[in-house]
Amino acid sequence: MRALLVFMLVLSGLGAVGGTGVYVFRDYIWPSQLEHPEPDHLSHTPLEESFGLGDGVAFVRADKKIFTFDANAASRIVAVLHYQSRDITQSEVAITVNGAALGAVPPDTLAVNERSNELFIPANLVKKAERNTVIFDNLHNPPNRDPWRVWNVWIEVAPLPDLPIDQLEKQAQESFDRGQILFERRNIGADSTFKSWKQFRNAWLMLEAHPDPKPETYVLARDRMFEAQRELDMKCRTLMLEFQTYAAHSDWDGARATLDQVHQYFPNKEQPCPFRAEQERERHQL
Repeated sequence: MRALLVFMLVLSGLGAVGGTGVYVFRDYIWPSQLEHPEPDHLSHTPLEESFGLGDGVAFVRADKKIFTFDANAASRIVAVLHYQSRDITQSEVAITVNGAALGAVPPDTLAVNERSNELFIPANLVKKAERNTVIFDNLHNPPNRDPWRVWNVWIEVAPLPDLPIDQLEKQAQESFDRGQILFERRNIGADSTFKSWKQFRNAWLMLEAHPDPKPETYVLARDRMFEAQRELDMKCRTLMLEFQTYAAHSDWDGARATLDQVHQYFPNKEQPCPFRAEQERERHQL
């Protein structure tokens, strides 16, 4: 009886440690067996499950993972592939869209678990009213031993405006100017950085419809969008670390308040941070 009691206490302690471990690395540790079928169709809602090879990957795909998405609009369409990744080295995982090589998944960084990646898909590669195919291809496998994973994969589809060139340039410049003002005042309102990112993004995507050569605003808007994105990623990382600290000390009021702050900085779901906050809220029933 005493031996059984000791065993139960040890088992309980291991469970507590294991639970802490899963919590700390929650974004890339998943059950090895899930009850629902493996998803492969992309939409505006991120697929939380992980795909690839390694301990805890939800759906094992040692060599490659194939996704599809739909794009329907009367005008030309561009798309942006969003995803998170881990356990990946330089040029290890290539990305192709409808058979065209578009680049590679970036290698790991120290903040890899907080980083959100984007890949722009130009209009000439997006098939309207047809099924589009996205492939993450691990070039190191076979021999099927190198770990890798992607998760929170989703697609953003954006119809290009059909406007005269002068009107296109005028509206893009106005959007860029609004973004500049918001970015310069980003310390005034919690959502100012997000709004500036949105305006820079609108200007950039609008000028994707501009014939070559594109105006200077095109490059400026894209660069400022990336700058605003880095600040948004940093803010999300800070909030998630703050949440983890509260949760580790079972301070659920503080944890709940931090998750509420996420929606002040990220007012809608065009960024991955609100999805992460919702995942944590549901996981901890806050």
